[in-house]
Amino acid sequence: MRRCSRTQCRGRAFTLLFVLLMAAGCGGATGTTGGAVGGVTPTATAAPPPATALVTATGLPPTAPAPPASTNTPLAPTATAPPPTRTPVPPTATPLPVLVETRNIVTTKSSSGQPVIIGEIANVGQGEVGELKVILAVIDGAGKTVAVPIAVIAVESLAPGEKTVWQATVAEKIDVGAIKEVQAQAQATRASVSLRDRLYKEVKVEGVSFSSRAGQPPTVWANGRVLNTGTASATVGVWMAAYGADSKLTHVAADNATRLAQLAPGKEQPFVIELSGSSDAPVKYEFWVRASKRDAAFSATIVDLQAQKVQVVRSSGAAPLVVGEFVNPGNADVAGFNVAIAFIDEGGKTVGVGSGSLAANLLTPGERTVFKSSFFSGMTDKTAYKDVRVQAQAMVASDATKWTSARDLRVEGESIAPTGGVGSYVRVNGQVANKGTQPTQSAVVYIAIYGADGALLMVEQGFSPAGGQIPAGGSVPFTINLITLKELPAKYEFFISATR
Repeated sequence: MRRCSRTQCRGRAFTLLFVLLMAAGCGGATGTTGGAVGGVTPTATAAPPPATALVTATGLPPTAPAPPASTNTPLAPTATAPPPTRTPVPPTATPLPVLVETRNIVTTKSSSGQPVIIGEIANVGQGEVGELKVILAVIDGAGKTVAVPIAVIAVESLAPGEKTVWQATVAEKIDVGAIKEVQAQAQATRASVSLRDRLYKEVKVEGVSFSSRAGQPPTVWANGRVLNTGTASATVGVWMAAYGADSKLTHVAADNATRLAQLAPGKEQPFVIELSGSSDAPVKYEFWVRASKRDAAFSATIVDLQAQKVQVVRSSGAAPLVVGEFVNPGNADVAGFNVAIAFIDEGGKTVGVGSGSLAANLLTPGERTVFKSSFFSGMTDKTAYKDVRVQAQAMVASDATKWTSARDLRVEGESIAPTGGVGSYVRVNGQVANKGTQPTQSAVVYIAIYGADGALLMVEQGFSPAGGQIPAGGSVPFTINLITLKELPAKYEFFISATR
């Protein structure tokens, strides 16, 4: 047997070891299908556990490794905004229906014989209504519409359950007997905020009395006063309805006295309403006041004149005559005069109402003029009264009014003397001279007669043959007859009213 060298023996040993290691490695491969090596059947070897599933010697379950330390600063939790609050929307109110109707329709006639239709309008709904209307159609015997008159209604709004009255004059020449039917339809709208703000309710009627005349046509007058019980100034007008014993309408009418421009808080204004066709006081009657507020700007233009030396002059069988003076107490020129006069009896009833005219068309601050009354409703020299109340208002004059007022007129060459003979009276003659540079129109001369004690006794006016037209620098004659004056007066004064 041949011996190998050391080097050869080492090489062969390494070779044999390598072969054995390879055989052993191949026999332990998991999941292989290799055959037996060296005649030994290969045995399956369990797979090693995962690297993270370590088992300690104590048999406790493995501890999870600690997470790496965070380098971020923890943030405070963010508050979650609450959901938005929804404001509940109130349900829309259903508008109340507007329900108005006409009632008590009657066809009558005026003192001149014209057909007049009167009636009532009532609010039968649940809300206040305004813009009241009554649409009318007059039907004759042939069924034809012969007139469509316009109804004038006493007030502008009605609260639920309220009524008011209306009247319509037929302009067409139709005999009352030819009217077979009157068709009427009431209309209204829901009262607006602006209407409710403008209307004024704080007024009342007081001191009503009736006077009458049995002539043709017979006439009844309703005299009274309307009082402002509120805190604002207002303009007012009064309506009246008269009813028979059967509650049927007999008359509807509005006041026809001169109205003041405004009625201040706590003040009163007289009124008179004429009911033609009867001399008997109504069995039943009702009043309505149509009033609207006056704003502060308008009220600032109204001036209450100061009355003085008021005197009641009586003549046989005639109504009393009232005379007096008015003074402008303000600091501005005023014009557009309204005079209201009321006679009051012992019981506070209004027994006579009238108006008056001033002997001027403009008054400067502090200026004085005279006035006299006109007709009084149903009064005679036998009408008993306790007090007479006189008031007048004027408006601040515009520049145009100032210019049109002729202020340069003078009375010249006057003479005043009794006429002599039977039924003698005092007569005044003279000239009205125009000292200005513009011609004048409508010049009227007034004379005021005073007693020795300064009391005002009489105011009369004269007329010029020229009709009041006076050229610049010219003059015209005038005459005034003082029929009730038998002797020369202690004092007299002239006043002139004219325009240019």
